[in-house]
Amino acid sequence: MSKRRREGSLYPCGAKIPGCSTLILFIEGLWIAVLNRNYKARTSILSFSLLLLVFIAAGAVLAQEAAPESAPLPDKIQLRFFHDTACGSCDGTEEFLEILGEALDGVRDIYPYTLYMANVFQSTGREEFVRVTDEIGLSRENLEFPLMIVNSKVYQGLESIRNNAREAYLTAGEDIFVNQYVYWPSRDKDKPLFERYSVSADHAAAVYFYRTTCEECNSIKPFMDALPQTVMIDGQPVPLDLVRINTRSGNNGERIYAFFDAYQVPPEHQTVPIIFLSNGYISGAEAIEETLINRLEAGEGLGFAFP
Repeated sequence: MSKRRREGSLYPCGAKIPGCSTLILFIEGLWIAVLNRNYKARTSILSFSLLLLVFIAAGAVLAQEAAPESAPLPDKIQLRFFHDTACGSCDGTEEFLEILGEALDGVRDIYPYTLYMANVFQSTGREEFVRVTDEIGLSRENLEFPLMIVNSKVYQGLESIRNNAREAYLTAGEDIFVNQYVYWPSRDKDKPLFERYSVSADHAAAVYFYRTTCEECNSIKPFMDALPQTVMIDGQPVPLDLVRINTRSGNNGERIYAFFDAYQVPPEHQTVPIIFLSNGYISGAEAIEETLINRLEAGEGLGFAFP
């Protein structure tokens, strides 16, 4: 068997499995040995070879299925803009670039980012749009151009981009560089809603919902950052687990709605900032600063459970 043919057969199913090439070469040797064996020996060798190939193929499938779970975080925020411009003398990106420049004024140096722009009227742009949406796991059924994709969030129309670009950038940067987790619908949409979050049973706990561009949220950031790691309950120090959830990140909107339903929060209190304890909530920056510590020390953070 030629060297070229061996190299082409090293990785069945298109996955690189550790030890795969060695096994393939071993099986090739077995096949050569078959020619010098009797019928019974040939049958045994062929059966063993087939069994090895089954194990290799199964390993390839598992490796492919596990790939999204182990996919590395991007090293930059990826801002993708897609427009549908048929006019040869028209620039479909000019107004978008003006909007983005205004939105990122004063914050663009906080997190590194790359900007990709494509015209879906052209085949290369359309192909890239299909590739990106398939990779993320976004349905194209109701998407209209122009649109911007940041991580897995989609903003349709220039007005939506104008209203959300700054927050989208800050949230994406926080996801990548602070939380080190990016929601990917193709990988995460069917997972339990609070799988990534946990608190210790013997700790006090508080779940804090906020937004990066919320004025009230930013006003109490120093207070939240200065919360003690332990609170005194009945004269005993108890560790405090503080869970922070940005409502504009990934599918976190579903998480705050789950809390609203579980705690029966009236519409007028369904705002951020808001903190949930084991048996109640605190809505609004002023109320949080005035009452959170006292309520934690009263034991209201004990026995917490996610909805």
